[in-house]
Amino acid sequence: AQHATGAEQLQQATGAEPMEEQDEEEDEDEDEAEAIRRSVSIACLPLAAVAQRVRSGALRSFHSLHYEQGHGATDLSRWADEVASAGDAGDGSSADSGECTDGGGDGGDGESIGYAVEFEEGYEPFVLASRRRLPRYEERFRGYGFDKVFFFLQLHEQQRPRFRVLPCGLAVDVP
Repeated sequence: AQHATGAEQLQQATGAEPMEEQDEEEDEDEDEAEAIRRSVSIACLPLAAVAQRVRSGALRSFHSLHYEQGHGATDLSRWADEVASAGDAGDGSSADSGECTDGGGDGGDGESIGYAVEFEEGYEPFVLASRRRLPRYEERFRGYGFDKVFFFLQLHEQQRPRFRVLPCGLAVDVP
């Protein structure tokens, strides 16, 4: 006598059609495609619209619900306020222009762009930096989680970089 598997027993009891493994893979592909589509649609919005969604609570920092220290120092609400105030300036310096200028003309030091943030342990910001000025990335960390945390901790200990949050752009992560 042949024994029915748990799935077969459930099918017999409920009359449900068996699901094929392929359907599960297709669902994962559709979920990933939907996440990419949503992320791209956010990245294509004017910054003022993104800032408004942040202010309304419709958008939040990556992993902010379970790992606040990862992007907490960035202070996304403050970023949204900076974007809004840049758009309200009325002097053509709207953050939506995509230009970040410090108003200092040639040789500006960038210190008047955006706002400074202090490094906190666990901080893993999205950054723009010259590769020549960064320590070599430890490839063995890739894919193990917290790889950026360790990288930025190492960077902080070795170089004490200054971090600035810019109101003229954003990074979108596809979860």
